Amino acid sequence: MTQAIAIYRVSTQHQVEAGNGLRAQMDSVREYARQNGLTIVSEYSDNGISGAAPLDKRTGLLEALQNLKKGMVLLVHKMDRLSRDLMINLIVEKEVARKGCRILSASNEGTGSDNPADILMRRMLGCFAEYEKNLISIRTKQALQARKNQGLRYSGKIAFGYMEGDDSTLVENLEEQAILDMVRAARSSKTTWPAIAEMLNAKGLTNRSGRKWTKQNLYLICRNRL
Repeated sequence: MTQAIAIYRVSTQHQVEAGNGLRAQMDSVREYARQNGLTIVSEYSDNGISGAAPLDKRTGLLEALQNLKKGMVLLVHKMDRLSRDLMINLIVEKEVARKGCRILSASNEGTGSDNPADILMRRMLGCFAEYEKNLISIRTKQALQARKNQGLRYSGKIAFGYMEGDDSTLVENLEEQAILDMVRAARSSKTTWPAIAEMLNAKGLTNRSGRKWTKQNLYLICRNRL
């Protein structure tokens, strides 16, 4: 049986904590592998990573590419899980081909062969994914600015360290701000993310979902708050 490496990506912290987006991708990829005679030998994921993120931020994808061996398959739920940036998708495709491997999409997006029609379909899907990414960015910025102008909180998940006040404005969450202060102090003394997570857990402090801190969720939640 042909060996495959699976790669997943979820773009929001909410998806990371809920696991819904990641679980759906895994179920789709594993079922596709079962139906098509593929053996998944390893799985990687980029959690809380935007589709617009550069390659150097895609540690899961880079590890998957590094571990591809000739004749293997890089398996994804959809091509936009690789990236919503057409140039990055082309770079990944070329690297996969250089290793004597191929990319397969469980959603059958023209990855079945390299005939002209399938190549055209992949390029078109890549263009649409990038176009959708740009539209989402524009709409999100406009919506956030409109709410900010009205003195209202941002829509969507409230950043760690804040909560919604009685008048729908953002106010500081003192308990979360105290955790951020501890993280700032630790990072200023060059303490590693895993060590900080251990310190918080030892103090009985949890993340917003009530779970223990891990290196990954600590970094994702706090990196833009420091």
